[in-house]
Amino acid sequence: MSTSIWESLIAIEDAEHDELEATDTVAHRVLLNNVSHLADSCGQPLIAWTSSNPVSRAIAESAVWHRLWNSPTFAVRTRPDGESYRIRTRLRGEFLTGSGNASFAVTLASALDPGAHVREISAYAEAVNDTPPRSYVSPALEVYSSTVGAGDAWIAPVQNGGLLSLASPTASIESTDDVLSGDIISVPVYSATLVVWALAETTKPDADLTGLYAAEYFGT
Repeated sequence: MSTSIWESLIAIEDAEHDELEATDTVAHRVLLNNVSHLADSCGQPLIAWTSSNPVSRAIAESAVWHRLWNSPTFAVRTRPDGESYRIRTRLRGEFLTGSGNASFAVTLASALDPGAHVREISAYAEAVNDTPPRSYVSPALEVYSSTVGAGDAWIAPVQNGGLLSLASPTASIESTDDVLSGDIISVPVYSATLVVWALAETTKPDADLTGLYAAEYFGT
């Protein structure tokens, strides 16, 4: 569950600063909520990197999704309704040479899903026209639209504001020590992976991934 009261930032009008006492309870609650919300939003980074040496791949065929990069597996937490908590993503990259529209996509899948494509990054050099993410649907898919030659930049998401989640994550059963009793117990562990894809609509440019950020938002 979220640790902030309203699970969002609460704005205070400038005039209210003059009217409220320094020890005003409402002001304290608002400020504490905002600090907690920022901690919820920024305190669970899963992936955070930028590089001047990009992950690159030549687009071999237009209008086909090409797998570009995938993350190592990471643990995800689940909400009371069984869904995973939301993961907020941001992507940086560019498409070189040519013209036309092009897009990156980020997909989220359970690490136990055969379609999660959990492999070493080096395997992508031999992959050609990999399975496009057509089997992924919102909220496990986010698209970042760009144009060829637009330059290296952080790209705005166009579907869900960059938020991803798993509707029904698959658990593996792991053994661990109970810190209170010292007994060996079994617990469910939910693991996932992020995959980055690239697509050019009409030409065959090179796709460069230069940055990726993903953080779990521990709230609704």
